[in-house]
Amino acid sequence: MKPKLFLQTVSIMISLIAIFTHQCFAQNTGESKIIDFEGHFVKSSINGKSYQLCVTVPYEYNMTKDKMYPVLYQLDGIYSFPIIHSTKGILESQGEIEPVITVAIADSILSPVVFMSSRYYDFMPINDKKQDSILSTQSGLPKEIVVSGGSDEFIATLENDLIPFIDRLYRTNGDNGLAGHSAGGLFTAYCLFKKPLLFERYAINSPALQWKNDFLLDLADEFFITKKKLNKKKVLISIAENDSPDIRRTYFDFKNLIEKKQHGSDISFIEFPNESHNSVIPGSISKTLTILYGKDL
Repeated sequence: MKPKLFLQTVSIMISLIAIFTHQCFAQNTGESKIIDFEGHFVKSSINGKSYQLCVTVPYEYNMTKDKMYPVLYQLDGIYSFPIIHSTKGILESQGEIEPVITVAIADSILSPVVFMSSRYYDFMPINDKKQDSILSTQSGLPKEIVVSGGSDEFIATLENDLIPFIDRLYRTNGDNGLAGHSAGGLFTAYCLFKKPLLFERYAINSPALQWKNDFLLDLADEFFITKKKLNKKKVLISIAENDSPDIRRTYFDFKNLIEKKQHGSDISFIEFPNESHNSVIPGSISKTLTILYGKDL
């Protein structure tokens, strides 16, 4: 999708999620909530940015007192929250997935400009000034706010601020998962190899692995040489049949690398037929839940 059209699409999504979050973040005013989830604002001690977390607990959560639950952190909450919230509800109510707390992460300001610039900084490892300039031109965003290379700061934000915040407020068991699409998929893959102990489950959907001359593939290869195995990790890696050529090329290079060096690991590969880079999002979120948290039926 072209950057300017993507900004228009995000504007529509912001309007939709604002309807949901208005009630969520006004929960202490006595108003009834439209949808049953909880919202929080958390400021990063690392990059100074504020994030909003939309949290959905399992149906049984308030009926249990001592039970602890795994947590799935879903990136790009500005559009992924409504999808994962409703999909989890259906799957959980039918017993197809284990009870799991989901946390959709978004920026504190629901704005297309903030969304584009913030996710670009958070999700794209290693600064690439050439790509920064190209995106600025294509999207019409000011050059000074289109800056890549903040992924290490966002990983530290997750580790030091967001995850501890959720652990303090909810009954979590330390089994954390991370899911992302496109740039978020790249970040999820980066997290897997850069900070492998932070999460136990990963959903790497339509990842932009072509970033910075396919550097992520080199990072993965180096990881396999030095650490050998993705011990006890459950991983989903997916693409759409009609994803971009670069995403498809690097996906299959990534798949071949993993299959060559990770025999026996719990890694699933999925290609969604007849889907594009954007239309695949609902399906990839559904598979994220059923592959990472599915029950044997």
